Amino acid sequence: MTQDSESTKQLTQLLARILERLAAPASVQRQYLATLGVSPNMDELALEFGDVWPAVRPFASEGVRAACEALDRRLLELSGRANEDVWDIGAIDGVEWAGIRALASDALRHISSP
Repeated sequence: MTQDSESTKQLTQLLARILERLAAPASVQRQYLATLGVSPNMDELALEFGDVWPAVRPFASEGVRAACEALDRRLLELSGRANEDVWDIGAIDGVEWAGIRALASDALRHISSP
């Protein structure tokens, strides 16, 4: 395996782990954020995705690209002061986060399929 293909594999595995956290039930996300010491602020979940997705995008399959771009668009739509409340831990059980979890689950299915 070449160094480039190994790097690609590692980045894809990292993206999968991040998507798993974004797709996880609210209780798991709460625990993860508490472990990081960033709760009640939930933006770390989106920041992790935003850090890795641009590096994976160039070599992602069409299905992964479409699913991750849908997730990325939704996270961007929810950014900014107007949606500040969405990024508080109290919103983790809300409809916005249920939608994020669904988009992340879809992206994860695409990464997991051959």
